[in-house]
Amino acid sequence: DEEEAVGHGVPAAALAWNCKGNLLAVGYGRMDIQGTDSEPSCVAVWNLSRIFIKSDKPDDLLETPSSVLSVAFHPQHPAILAAGTFSGELLMWNLGKSDGMEKSVPVTKGGAVHRECVSQIDWVYWDRFNDYMCVSCSTDGKVVLWRANEDGFWPIVTYNVTATDSARTGMSLAHRSVMDQQKIIGVTCMGVERVAADGMVQNGVFYLGTEAGGVLKCFFQFTSIYDKVRGVGGDEAFRNAKVAEKEDEPPSLPSPITFSYQPHGGPVHSVATSPLHHNLFVSCGADGTLRMHNSHMSAPLHSFEPSSSYLYSTSFSPTRPLVF
Repeated sequence: DEEEAVGHGVPAAALAWNCKGNLLAVGYGRMDIQGTDSEPSCVAVWNLSRIFIKSDKPDDLLETPSSVLSVAFHPQHPAILAAGTFSGELLMWNLGKSDGMEKSVPVTKGGAVHRECVSQIDWVYWDRFNDYMCVSCSTDGKVVLWRANEDGFWPIVTYNVTATDSARTGMSLAHRSVMDQQKIIGVTCMGVERVAADGMVQNGVFYLGTEAGGVLKCFFQFTSIYDKVRGVGGDEAFRNAKVAEKEDEPPSLPSPITFSYQPHGGPVHSVATSPLHHNLFVSCGADGTLRMHNSHMSAPLHSFEPSSSYLYSTSFSPTRPLVF
């Protein structure tokens, strides 16, 4: 009933809670699209701190040009919400603005970075600026880092996820066949490693799931990102959209892949890292298996088959180390 009233018959494809736990955002999008998606969709937001809550009347209904596949609130600013769409757009809103004011955050000229659907978005902390950046991944084989402030948001650097010789360093020979299937590796999901009560301590490690079933360990080279962006636009490039205004696309860095794991038998739909053990993560996919991994071992620690159907999502408990 709720989907009919709010999403106009479109399934709920993603949801996220804000850092205070009082806002719930639900993105509506179709998972079975073939070709282009020209049908508009929406993100619905409910404020659960209100006395009266109606499931068919969200507090904010944010229109989008196509299906929404991922939503994520800023880890520290409870009113900042980002969403990724099937058409490859990253959208951002400031829900703290009063009624009647435009809540969408403008994107710069460099915003059309992804050529295919944005499969997942997240936020990563960068201690150099004591701030978070938004990160998006796509089936076009790109991972993009975005900088945001009160004036807008813009892409600062792009990683091309490709099976280059340097990217194969540390990979198991038995798993290189997954990487050799295509030059550009379509990314279907992402998990950022962070181990801290506040989620701020990060070492640059993140994991990607791919269309071909690969599970890949990657690394944000923050020093290289800083040097690359600073070389194009100077320090000012991190404070405004100078780079995006000068260039058609943000500067790119080599493939971030450092290691690979035993591949799934189909597309990987979700990768989740443990908030309490920095070497532990899980993955699941279309082959119906849920796998627990040690980041230093190619083979999974254990493989579960909880269902005979596809598995679409997995997550760790934030307080109990081995509950997921």
